[in-house]
Amino acid sequence: MACVGQCASPGGERFLRRLLFLPDRLRPLDVEFMKALHRRVNIVPVLAKSDTLLPSEVLRMKNRIRDEIDQFGIRIYQFPECDSDEDADFKLQDQALKDSIPFAVIGSNTVVEANSKRFRGRIYPWGVVDVENPAHCDFVKLRTMLIRTHMQDLKDVTRETHYENYRAQCIQSMTRMVVKERNRKRDPSSLRLCCSDCSME
Repeated sequence: MACVGQCASPGGERFLRRLLFLPDRLRPLDVEFMKALHRRVNIVPVLAKSDTLLPSEVLRMKNRIRDEIDQFGIRIYQFPECDSDEDADFKLQDQALKDSIPFAVIGSNTVVEANSKRFRGRIYPWGVVDVENPAHCDFVKLRTMLIRTHMQDLKDVTRETHYENYRAQCIQSMTRMVVKERNRKRDPSSLRLCCSDCSME
């Protein structure tokens, strides 16, 4: 599993989301890592290297990873429900995004040319993969979700849920430390003897 996409807020101190690039199934380390993070950041699972898989394998792995996430009680980013006054196209797009989790992506940092078109993709002996072609991978859906349709909700969930939970945890921890220190000062058994001849009776 690889972690990428630590997108800090404008102040730089809070992470809006963390993209987790998952293998074909969750290993114990992946589960522990996600459990450690899921209360602190919005987790967006991504199935990496989906160009090495057949479409049927991608579907099977997506279902397996979804089941494992549910089985282990890992909380990933939850899409908000659409308002009743939203148009039908937006509702369809939102449902397509929800159904795509984990997003199956193909990465490419090169521009290739095929059929007199230039696009970001990969060339293989058996054909060409276009990163921005929805028939090839979920990159466009992931980009749409992160940048266009759900960025504000990611910010809101970070601020209102994750950061507030963290703040409450810190306050609770500081309160416990103060109470413990106050109790230690009141407890006569915690006082040190001033010298070896002194004793308290």
